[in-house]
Amino acid sequence: MKTRFLLFLLTTFFLFFARGCDSAPQIVESTKTDIPAGNDTVLKTVVYAKIHDDMPEFAFIFELSEQNNIDYYDYQIDKIIIKNNENSEFIQELVPSEYAMFGKSPLYYDVSNDLYFAVQDMNFDRYADIRIIDFLPAGPNVPYICWVWDIEDGQYVYDAALSGINAIEVDFENEIMWASERISGGVSHTNYYRYNDGVLTKIKEIRTEYDEDEDEYYATTYELIEGQWIMTNKEIVRFAC
Repeated sequence: MKTRFLLFLLTTFFLFFARGCDSAPQIVESTKTDIPAGNDTVLKTVVYAKIHDDMPEFAFIFELSEQNNIDYYDYQIDKIIIKNNENSEFIQELVPSEYAMFGKSPLYYDVSNDLYFAVQDMNFDRYADIRIIDFLPAGPNVPYICWVWDIEDGQYVYDAALSGINAIEVDFENEIMWASERISGGVSHTNYYRYNDGVLTKIKEIRTEYDEDEDEYYATTYELIEGQWIMTNKEIVRFAC
């Protein structure tokens, strides 16, 4: 089991750097060390990232422990330790299970993939925030745990509003974000958000629903205008075969 995981980690490392550097976080080191109290072992995976041009590079150290009852994913994330990578100064320690929906530690997937662990500005203050998948559900609505950088305190703080949005996509140019979620087999919503006076606010919703009487899918757009939700558009949706 441990051998399979380490081979997976090395393969991920090779594939990521073979494709060239991009905006995603990078796995740059993987080590395995003994836990002092017992015979178990912990895998430490380190991700380096800069959260601002005027700040030093950070090391995000993921401490993992074995999961004995999981068929495919062998490890869970117990802690994320953040340090200044230039001088090894400790910044803070995050325990994801304290913020998880069901109070359980997230399983370890692949922190080189920014769909799983993202270092990204989500509140448009030009400092990179972080998010990690809470768990992978059976459907497409993937929940995240989000922390935003507090400029005054110099630490990450949990953001409940952002954590309540599944699979965020960010439009930096227009300073909006959106996320799609499936409500049922024939119904999905795409919600758009903007920060108004520092408060994350939903400003638009597109509901895609199947009309049995007309045997058509319709996309209906609602927008928040002067504090009221107004339907601004409705059109038939044609899906490519």
